[in-house]
Amino acid sequence: MLRVLTEAAAQNGAAWVTDAGLVVGLPLQADRPGTRPLEAHAPVVLPADLTAWKPIGLGCKGPLIVQADAATLSIEVLQTEPIPSSLVAYEVPGVPRVMAALPVGVTPCEAVIADLGPTPGNELAASWRIGDTFGVTVWALPVKPISP
Repeated sequence: MLRVLTEAAAQNGAAWVTDAGLVVGLPLQADRPGTRPLEAHAPVVLPADLTAWKPIGLGCKGPLIVQADAATLSIEVLQTEPIPSSLVAYEVPGVPRVMAALPVGVTPCEAVIADLGPTPGNELAASWRIGDTFGVTVWALPVKPISP
């Protein structure tokens, strides 16, 4: 199983990858509150101009499969009815897959492999929606492969 580092969700929320890591916030509110969920949910104020930040899950249009350093992170939709269910899988050639489930009932939006937090190296993330609520789940990158 992948180890969850953090999960953040908010009605009408959004998320971005910045030079400093992951930021989740409410860009439509007047005071533009936000947080850095991998840094003890440190509060931030979202800038008025977000064009320098890379949005995650914008429009919930994917991609649901990304690759980095010969590894693949994919979000596999297991079922859409009666309740959506999705599985996140991290694969490295020649090594067993490592998996985790997204929260039940959510629609997956985008898979991400990026440096999202204060610790060196990449993390794995998936953005998702359920109704008007936007969320992001972040997992630790497996440090060393499990060998048989």
